Amino acid sequence: MCFPAVLFAQEDKEDEVEMEEIRGFQGHKDPVEFVTFSKDGKYFVSGGSKGSVILWNTESGQVVRRYNGHPSKVNHISFSNDGKMLAAAFGYGTVIVWDLTTGKKFRETPYLMNDKTSSTAINFVVFSPDDQSVIFGGETAYLCTTPIDSNNYPTIVHDFTDKSIEYGAVAPDGKHLIFSVGSDLIHMNMESGAITKKKTYPDKKLTSFSFSKDGNKMAAWFQGGEIQILDVNSGSVLKTYQGTSGNPWARSHIYFSAGDSLLISGTDRYSFNIWYVDSGEKKYENEEHNGPVRAIAFHPDGKRILSGGTDKSIKLWKFKGEEEEEEEEKEETQEVASEFQPEKQEKEEVAEERGPIRQQWRAIDDRPQRSAEPKNPNAFKLPYAINGRPVSKYVPPEELEFKNTRIEIRVWDDKILDGDIISLYLNDSLILSKYEITKDLKKINLTLPSGSIAYLTLYAHNLGTIPPNTANVSISDGITERKIELKSDLYKSASVELKVKY
Repeated sequence: MCFPAVLFAQEDKEDEVEMEEIRGFQGHKDPVEFVTFSKDGKYFVSGGSKGSVILWNTESGQVVRRYNGHPSKVNHISFSNDGKMLAAAFGYGTVIVWDLTTGKKFRETPYLMNDKTSSTAINFVVFSPDDQSVIFGGETAYLCTTPIDSNNYPTIVHDFTDKSIEYGAVAPDGKHLIFSVGSDLIHMNMESGAITKKKTYPDKKLTSFSFSKDGNKMAAWFQGGEIQILDVNSGSVLKTYQGTSGNPWARSHIYFSAGDSLLISGTDRYSFNIWYVDSGEKKYENEEHNGPVRAIAFHPDGKRILSGGTDKSIKLWKFKGEEEEEEEEKEETQEVASEFQPEKQEKEEVAEERGPIRQQWRAIDDRPQRSAEPKNPNAFKLPYAINGRPVSKYVPPEELEFKNTRIEIRVWDDKILDGDIISLYLNDSLILSKYEITKDLKKINLTLPSGSIAYLTLYAHNLGTIPPNTANVSISDGITERKIELKSDLYKSASVELKVKY
């Protein structure tokens, strides 16, 4: 495969670059969790936190088709090898496969659950080399496969007991699946299901990775924001640098550029970053979203970038000076636009919906007083939403300000036990999952950087028998202790601000 010489010249020049927005894509009513391009880059697909899956025309910005999925978070999406199918992994233990052209649903896997794990989320899905089946895994601890044309229960290829499968991708050789289970990176032969290699990274959790175009390197994102460049075959660490800071549960997707000299990553902040692979230096930081950005992708041409945020927007960016090539691509795209034609009714629905959405976002973009990103890298903003549910700030009688960085959070119910089930998030990262509150203290120990501002959010999974969902929360640094009561329901989540002094 050949790449334009101008691209290599641009990527190898280690100085500041400028990017500009080509267009925005408005159509999601939920935070955008994942984006990925088709192989030719003429289309891309996006997934949201409430199950929306949308196919877009990259050049025109138009919605080509909406796919009816499951009303839960979309964690991952893959195109088939022949480009004719789409598979999405959902947070409610299911995978759905569609025909791209017709929108017909080929397969929806039955709900998966493992009593030894606390979540059913499917974290990734890929197609087999012959496109006859899909392979998927997630927080059920099961690695499964199932034929696309079968309604039988998926086959469990490997059971990792109580360890979540964080991410997976087809290796550059096209024959192996590489996936992460906690601190382990595992290679599996897709034809036989045999595990051929395993590499352990002690005290680290590998949550996303991608391969260089030459097939020799992996870019790995470890929970907490550490980026490592790994040798694909040996798993040895070639380079390490910090992708984000201030949030020990930070997650993002990460991808190589076409020339393998750049990396793109999202952050737990309101931006995405571009890095030099060899030096680990930050080449560019974009701060034009109004919510955390984890959904990112390089266009196959290496000159454009797609970003999606919890602010529900998707934006296409370009390196300046690439206008001529893009015009040629637009003409080519118009010639093949008939590949994925939506039904007339779907076109009308999209047109009716896009008007007010476009107006709404223009009003937001025109605000001259848009708040700047805090200069303190450890100062976070109140989350816009968690799992698609709005977050509202609770202001306690006393400010929750602490002097030590080691914090202990305790949760309990001192009233009538009514079966309240909650999850706790620090900023937008999960620290306690689907816990039923009792009179016993549930303790969570955290270390927050000095000078940090963070948000603790109570997410309600039910209302118990006595609404709303209520929890007593004690927060202590060993010197100061503050006790509060947080209340959340199925429409909004309460969040409280925590501060650690310098």
